[in-house]
Amino acid sequence: MNRAVKEGTAVQAIKTLDNPITGKVTIEARIKGGTGENANSKTRVMYVKNSKNQNVIGIALNWDRNISYGQIDENGKVTWHQVTGYKGGTWYKVTIDLDTTTGKYDLYINGNKYGTYDIMSGAEAEVAGITFSLHVNNPDIFFFDDVSISVPVEPVTNVSLPETVSVMMGEELQLVPVVEPLGSTVTMEWESLNEDIAIVDQNGKVTPVKTGIAEIRVIVKDELYGSEFEAQCSVLVEPKSYTLYYEDFEGIELGSAPEGWNITTNHQDDTVTVVEDNGTKVLAMSRKQNTISVVKEFSGETGLVSVEARVKPLANRKTRVFYIKNTLNKDIIKFVLYEDGSVRVNGTITGAAWQTNTWSVFKFNINTTKGTVDFYCDGIHFGTYGLWENKHDLSKVQFNMQNQAQDTIYIDYLKVSLSPAASIPEKLDLESGETVTLPVEYGPEDIDEISWESDNPDIAEVDNNGNITAKSAGTTTVRVTLNSDKYGTAYAECEVTVKVSIAEVRIVPPEVTLSVGEEKQLSIVTTPDGVSYERLEWTSSDTEVVTVDSNGKVTALSAGQADITVIVFQNAEIQVSDTITIIVEAAEEPVIPVTGIRIETDVTEVKAGESIQLTAITTPDNATFKGVEWRSSNPDIAMVDDNGVVTGVTSGEAIITAVSVQPSEYGVIEDSIIIKVTEADEPGEEEPDEEDPDEQKPGEDPGEEPDDEGDSDPAPIPKPTPAPTPEPEDLNDRIETETEADGTRIAKLPESALKDLENELEKEEIVTIKAGEGSSVQRFEAPAEILGLIAEGKTVELDYGNVRMSIPAKITDIDTLAAELGVSSLDEVTVKFEVKEVTEDIPETGENFGKPVKVFEFRFVATTEDGRTVEVKEFDNPVAVRVPVDESMAEPVIKGTRNIYRVDVTPPEYRYTYRDGNTYVAELKGFSRYALLDWSKTFDDVGYDHWAHDYVQAAAAKNITVGIGNNQFGSDQNITRAEFAVFIVKALNISTEDYKGTFTDIPEDVWYAPYVEAAERVGIVYGVGHGKFEPDSPITREQLVTMLMRAYVMVTGSDLDDEANEYKGSINYLKDAAFYSAESILAAHAKGILDGVGGISETAFEPKLDAERAQAVAMLIKVLDITGRL
Repeated sequence: MNRAVKEGTAVQAIKTLDNPITGKVTIEARIKGGTGENANSKTRVMYVKNSKNQNVIGIALNWDRNISYGQIDENGKVTWHQVTGYKGGTWYKVTIDLDTTTGKYDLYINGNKYGTYDIMSGAEAEVAGITFSLHVNNPDIFFFDDVSISVPVEPVTNVSLPETVSVMMGEELQLVPVVEPLGSTVTMEWESLNEDIAIVDQNGKVTPVKTGIAEIRVIVKDELYGSEFEAQCSVLVEPKSYTLYYEDFEGIELGSAPEGWNITTNHQDDTVTVVEDNGTKVLAMSRKQNTISVVKEFSGETGLVSVEARVKPLANRKTRVFYIKNTLNKDIIKFVLYEDGSVRVNGTITGAAWQTNTWSVFKFNINTTKGTVDFYCDGIHFGTYGLWENKHDLSKVQFNMQNQAQDTIYIDYLKVSLSPAASIPEKLDLESGETVTLPVEYGPEDIDEISWESDNPDIAEVDNNGNITAKSAGTTTVRVTLNSDKYGTAYAECEVTVKVSIAEVRIVPPEVTLSVGEEKQLSIVTTPDGVSYERLEWTSSDTEVVTVDSNGKVTALSAGQADITVIVFQNAEIQVSDTITIIVEAAEEPVIPVTGIRIETDVTEVKAGESIQLTAITTPDNATFKGVEWRSSNPDIAMVDDNGVVTGVTSGEAIITAVSVQPSEYGVIEDSIIIKVTEADEPGEEEPDEEDPDEQKPGEDPGEEPDDEGDSDPAPIPKPTPAPTPEPEDLNDRIETETEADGTRIAKLPESALKDLENELEKEEIVTIKAGEGSSVQRFEAPAEILGLIAEGKTVELDYGNVRMSIPAKITDIDTLAAELGVSSLDEVTVKFEVKEVTEDIPETGENFGKPVKVFEFRFVATTEDGRTVEVKEFDNPVAVRVPVDESMAEPVIKGTRNIYRVDVTPPEYRYTYRDGNTYVAELKGFSRYALLDWSKTFDDVGYDHWAHDYVQAAAAKNITVGIGNNQFGSDQNITRAEFAVFIVKALNISTEDYKGTFTDIPEDVWYAPYVEAAERVGIVYGVGHGKFEPDSPITREQLVTMLMRAYVMVTGSDLDDEANEYKGSINYLKDAAFYSAESILAAHAKGILDGVGGISETAFEPKLDAERAQAVAMLIKVLDITGRL
């Protein structure tokens, strides 16, 4: 901006708005004064102007280097009031927030507020433009930029939609919400809450789907202020209609009545004519006295009849009546405009109102099939009302004016349209197998097509005549549809509920025997299965013997028997019942275990061939198991019989032990003494007894009286004590041992002992061969015929001292072995089973494995007499190897993570292992180098603090699962039915076989096929019916526990019913459980399998939830633990 050419003049830059602004306005600009020699002698002003060119606000850079605001003084001149200082050549941002409604503004300089000031006196409060003015005495410059005038956006305060609107089928409706205040920046989201009736796009356009009421909602978001508002509108979708009659009185000559209308009056001054009303021709009913009526007649129309009229009463002193009549000339609708402004339909105040000299549109949607009418006033729905009379059709539309005062009512138009309507019962209850014909009323009569459909024919099906047949329990919707090219389409619906009566109920289990104090949970099975009922009533015939609670839990109180009856109530009536007899036995006497045994004898030495009696005293005196078993540590020196009689055999010492016969679970109680056996005396070497002074000498009178015959009985001749019969020689006594030059100790079973082994195998399932008490060997040798002696189900166990090996039947094919050796039979072949513990330095076994705890080399070799040798490395049936825990072994950190692996390969290969007490047992399908190893790996999603950490570690160590990849276990992911079947089969080492196609939905080439078929073969899975397994479906908790407890029963042989009886919690724990799973869930809870499993409540099992991988693994590891397979 340049200087003025004349002193006292001004140079101005002006911006004028097209339209003045009121309300809240923000004006902003940056201004800068010059830096010349005269820069401090000028006044530069930024003015806000109104439409009258008045200065509303002035902000000045004054000559005295102050920023000031202007006010009008008493002389009408602008006076400048200092705000702050300024420096020439420096930019200053000026912000003015003006509210024209108050005439005040807030002033900011460089963002700092300096105060709130009044606009200049006398100026009209509005903004029409902005002026920058330089008052010049000497040359200078005034700079300005970034000029803006804006209206602040107000936050949204309210959003609204019409309460009710209507749209006809085949048309569209545009909804526009009212957003307050106007001009707000918003976004909108639309949705229909009833998309089966009408849909809405994101622009608010509504498209009908079928007749009914759809709730349409819009969510309006204020993007600037972050607030959100919601509005809702009821959209009535009306059927497409056919116009029967329409009259808007156009083209009718003034002074004439409309054609086809009947007019009645009670006075000659009453008139009906078409008149002009503000340029619109209307039907006018003008009356002075009594009653005047106009009637339009129809033909008894039925269906959905719409009657619509636009009416204006002239005054409020009269009663106007609008009648709709049937063909019997009876009122089905009486519509009255009362003098008080109220509107009534069939005697009911509607809530609508009318005003004098004001047009109103009244509409009646009459459904003659239902006997109802929906009333609208000016498009607003005011309710649904019943029709009068029993015959519902449209015969007449009649307008009346009553009372005796002059008045006029105008009728702009009358429109009558017709749509189809149908009515069937809204609800219908049927019994399964029942067939009924659903009655239907419809109109008009000339409908083109009537069709029927059921949403679920499996529950109830319907034919084209409306005959409904109930099929199965449930609820479905049956629909009748009317189709007409002329009138459109309509439908009616009936909710059909099919109930299935219970034909039979059975209590399970049907036979129950309890001991006093025991409890048993009973349940029921209905026929058909799965039928719902109101309640059960349980009763006992003798509550002193057995009580039963409302959930079917029985408690045995005293010995005897009682009948338990359950009554099933269905539909408030007794339907069926069942009764079982429960036998209660007296409680078993508690077991009093033996706590001590003491062998009593005065003699601990016996000569060979002689016997002494030992006595075992058990404590306490009232112990349940009082018997003992006598044992000798060396029967070759001293034998002991079942009665504690010890007989010396040969000189030496033997330990005689008395062991309590009580079961081992009550403790092994024993006592021992050492018996010394000395050599028997040689014949004739007996030393003479000392002389007995009373002994008879030869020739002496015995001093005895003779008997009757004069003779005395001869002295008895003593019989020698017979030598004891030796017991049969023990098989292990036949074992021959020797030591090779390299120190290998060998135990040999001679051919002569094979018959003894065969006899033992006939009596026992497992025969153990060992080299002697405390002996340790590295190799057992035996004639190859031993392989043929081991029949199916029999085992020969070789005890090496530090390892035991169980040789099964058919470990290898004998004929194949003979052929490999080049012999016709194995008669001259020796088999050798060798176990050597490897003690030299063992290299690291790989990632995740610790240092080996024990390492063994196993070999199975067959050798002919001439030195030909074959080593058998793979077996037809597995060999069980048992490694006892010794003092050198520290316990693993996590139970189940120490197992036997083949270690001559990389990485080590897991072999099925479990711990049986203090022994690790592995099943080997071949011999090589094996080690007892600890395994450890932490998955990223199952850290040390995760509840399932130890279970996951054990499962991974046993090769049950290795996670889902990327070092993730997938702990909270669902597990499929097939995956869990694989887990169980691997965990229990169940053998797989060739594909048989057991399930139709499991093809041969899927990885889990052999595992699922193995699980089915042993009875762990049965499928879901119809030959299907649904392998990829997530397994539910109840399905998982059922499979798991079947595995538990397979391993333990226990009765699941007995296990379930141990459950002591509430029956509510089984809520929603299927019948097939209930026993398994209770048994699993009782055995502690569900304890501590993440996500499973102690009070509610929630059986229908999908199981997670961590839960599945945890429960499986718990089962392995309690069954001794971990």
